Amino acid sequence: MKEIINRDWVDYEVVRFLKNVGAVLDGHFVLKSGLHSGQYVNKDVLYKHSGLLGTIGMQMAVPFSDFDIDVVVGPAVGGIL
Repeated sequence: MKEIINRDWVDYEVVRFLKNVGAVLDGHFVLKSGLHSGQYVNKDVLYKHSGLLGTIGMQMAVPFSDFDIDVVVGPAVGGIL
């Protein structure tokens, strides 16, 4: 079975963009899971840059392009159902 999670997939252009727009916060954060983190990505900052969100999504999807993926789902954290 092909490895799905690989640290090498991180696209440094995406990380640089996130940092440049102020979406990456440094400090001490307690996540909803109870785990602690030194960094947090504030996704709400990205809404000011909506024209680039599609590009970022495509760049983040590239490492998974070899997989036969039909649907991507995630938890509706903070969302309205």
